[in-house]
Amino acid sequence: FGAKLAYDKYRIDYSTVASTPPSYTINAKDEVTTVSAVAASNLDSVVGITTTTIMRDVFNRQYGAQAMGSGFVVDERGYIMTNDHVIASLNPNSGYSSGGHADEVAVVLNDGTQLPAKVLWSDSAMDLAMLKVEPEKPLKAVKLGNSDELVIGEQAIAIGNPFALEFHGTVTAGYISGLNRTVSGQGTEMQNLIQTDASINRGNSGGPLLNGKGEVIGFTQ
Repeated sequence: FGAKLAYDKYRIDYSTVASTPPSYTINAKDEVTTVSAVAASNLDSVVGITTTTIMRDVFNRQYGAQAMGSGFVVDERGYIMTNDHVIASLNPNSGYSSGGHADEVAVVLNDGTQLPAKVLWSDSAMDLAMLKVEPEKPLKAVKLGNSDELVIGEQAIAIGNPFALEFHGTVTAGYISGLNRTVSGQGTEMQNLIQTDASINRGNSGGPLLNGKGEVIGFTQ
């Protein structure tokens, strides 16, 4: 009899619990608006980069082997940053860099304008390069942020040309997954790298990685 009284007094009505809505709400619109705003303010600053390396076939005939990547404007006068491997010459056997720069480098702006580019500086160890084009009018430069202030979990947005220039201006978003990463390969070691879960594909190399304020805080590789 005592057990029956205790059960009636303290039993839980699970049907009531199941119908009680959670005490929080998710507003997806806030994040979408942030990504859209960052993309809109930076699309004109992101460029496509095409290269041509002159090679010879088995009959000693010349042909041009082409490659592509991404970059971004850092100065309205036509200074553009990218990765060193984006503008490197190609190896006729493997398709990878054989050292030195490609014979021809061109920059494709967001409006489709194509301009020849000059390699002003490059560093294979840092995998960075500076290009210069001569635009008819000032270009739109990105805003630079401070990667030292990044924290794991904050938003990361990448803009570039995955796979081909037909996909120019592709935007992907994710988060900063890790900081101070080290990657080794081909006799070099790169340190203090940023890890992100934003989708990065072949052709994105050299494009900007931006924070939620629309500031560049790294390169995509």
